[in-house]
Amino acid sequence: MIDRFKRALAEFRKPSPASQAALARSRQIRARETLAAGNAARDEEDWAAAAGFYAAHVAQKPEAAAIHIQLGNMLARSGDPVGAERSYRQALTLAPDADAWLQLGRTLAAVGRRAEAIEALVEAGRLAPGDPDVRTELAAVGAPELAVENDRPRSAHVRDLARVGGRLEQTLDALHDWLSVSTYPREAYDVFRRNFPITPPPHRVVAEITVVVEALYASPARIRTTLLALQDQSLTSWRAIVLAPSRVLEHPVASLALCDDRVSFVTPDMATLPAGPVLSLTAGTILHPEALSWFAFAQERTGAEAVYCDHDRVVEHWRHGPRYMDPVLHPMPDREDLRTTPAPPEALFLASATAAEELMAALRRHDQEAAAGAAARRDLLLAKVDRVPVAHLPRLLASVSELPDGAGQGRRSEDEDVPGMAASAVVSMEAEPAAPDWSIAVIVPTRDEAAMLETCVRSLFERAARPERLTVVIADNRSQEPETARVLAELSGELNVVVVPVGEPFNWSRINNLLAATRLEDLLIFANNDTVMLTPNWDEIVRRRAAADGAGLIGARLLYPDGTVQHAGMTLGTGEGTPDHEGVGADGNDHGPVGRWARSRSAAGVTGAFMAVRREVFEQAGGFDAGALAIGYNDVDFCLRVRRMGLRVIYAGDVELIHLESKTRGRNETRARIAWDRGELRSLYETWGEGLTFDPGHNPHWAPAGGAAFDGFQEPTSRRILRHLELSARLHPWAPPKGEAWSD
Repeated sequence: MIDRFKRALAEFRKPSPASQAALARSRQIRARETLAAGNAARDEEDWAAAAGFYAAHVAQKPEAAAIHIQLGNMLARSGDPVGAERSYRQALTLAPDADAWLQLGRTLAAVGRRAEAIEALVEAGRLAPGDPDVRTELAAVGAPELAVENDRPRSAHVRDLARVGGRLEQTLDALHDWLSVSTYPREAYDVFRRNFPITPPPHRVVAEITVVVEALYASPARIRTTLLALQDQSLTSWRAIVLAPSRVLEHPVASLALCDDRVSFVTPDMATLPAGPVLSLTAGTILHPEALSWFAFAQERTGAEAVYCDHDRVVEHWRHGPRYMDPVLHPMPDREDLRTTPAPPEALFLASATAAEELMAALRRHDQEAAAGAAARRDLLLAKVDRVPVAHLPRLLASVSELPDGAGQGRRSEDEDVPGMAASAVVSMEAEPAAPDWSIAVIVPTRDEAAMLETCVRSLFERAARPERLTVVIADNRSQEPETARVLAELSGELNVVVVPVGEPFNWSRINNLLAATRLEDLLIFANNDTVMLTPNWDEIVRRRAAADGAGLIGARLLYPDGTVQHAGMTLGTGEGTPDHEGVGADGNDHGPVGRWARSRSAAGVTGAFMAVRREVFEQAGGFDAGALAIGYNDVDFCLRVRRMGLRVIYAGDVELIHLESKTRGRNETRARIAWDRGELRSLYETWGEGLTFDPGHNPHWAPAGGAAFDGFQEPTSRRILRHLELSARLHPWAPPKGEAWSD
């Protein structure tokens, strides 16, 4: 009964032949109407309306491939390339059509998808050989040679070649752009490295070099990599001594000593090194074929007791070769950078008469550490910098080998590196001495801005480890507002704050000199009233930095209120050549190349917005130049004076402040202020000449690809390499050179 009822109901609901015919006629009419309306809107160049009508038409007649193409055309013209691409591809699923491929190629080219556009246009040419529109579009995307002139079918393989060709040509176009300015963005380091192979030194030096390969915790694969690279050296008068545990002496890698009598394997307790020059490496370090020649040349040219080079990391593919990454571009010799860098030099050449003994003693001090070689090289350099000539050779002569592609898929074995350690292990910072018990005077010029001043002063006391050893001296330069008087009275009543009225025209240099002359504290700090201290125990950090061997002046890391970087030390001679702040605008979490914006190191200069100096150093340097540099560049000039004394300007990246940057007196935006600024810059240049462009911390491989000093890479000229090498080997390499042009 129920089944019969269901069949009857279905029969009742089934449309009659007459009603079906009527429905079909209605759909056809609506389809014709929407098509006609779409054509009319198209003719009136109302692209959006036409697209709507064509969309309604294909909804009624989805098999209409030609209208899908028309819909795509309208969408493309109305600014919807995504919808246009979808329509063209729908048309191509219905039927292969030259016009659909042509229009698709145009759309893809318009949005920058060049390789896909070439592929689509090649398909259009295959279906319509000799079509002038196809040839025109292929020429427009820079691939006229791919035009099809006959009806020869193109296989999928040929189409793939066309696509790859398009991508390759696009890459070559970009490469041509980079080469035309000799500047490569940081992301293109591997391309830069491949396009500028290391050339030989200006002349060959005959030398016998002992290469000591520290392999106490290295895998046999890394040892093999280093020894094979040695065998490719252009200077062949070397011998290699591999310091390895006894288990390695029984491994097949030790057979390399039987194949090359310049190689020997010994355990550290049995090692004896011959007299003469020594090169220290860690197993896994690949030397460039010209490396030994460059080291011998550099030592002969400079007479330095030690020479170190730049390095990077490399991953080797068995077929496609090396892929380079993560360059470590060192500064000229810098004790503070050596102390804090996570990546000390990977290749160190020692030329003193006692080089072998010094190296072995340093290795024995660290023989229980997986990074013994790196730690030993750091020790040796720290023992020599500022005491004997040490040269920095700005050449990428060493590459630290990482696991080759595919090796990470295997299981770990007992002859691998120590777990978690690579050939170039990160070594910990050298310990700092305890902070001395120095008193501190912070000198803060101000003119009103009471709320800002109060925040500045209170932050200094609240975040100090020893606020009882801290005095803030406020230079009140003609403040007028009653609120300022109230805040000054409150601060001097609650805290160790001294207010000194200075009733004369604003002169930053003179005001600071006047107040500094009245102080007896051990440390003087010059600070802007628009700064806010962020770092707890900041005073202890500054004391330690200022007490370091050879330290003269201490600066800090300054952030904008939004947390981006405003100052991470100064760089000289980059961009337009004017003094500039490093890291400007970078995210606060961006620590820069090798962490340079967040750690302690020497810098060419630091800003006077927060600057610490021992009182005797300030007096010996003569204070700030109040005559020629009343407002600007007085901090740069003072940094150069301190460096000329043979002392270092240290950027303490672990001391952070917020800086509103020139809020008190405004920015240099008016013509009068710009003219004043240019005048002071001219005075600065008249004093220092080309010394103003000399920055020992800026490796000549760096180039301002994006407007900042550390955004890209360039190949240094031979002259720049030799000048950097020679100047680095001075006893005080950070002192501005006298009477010689530095820039190319």
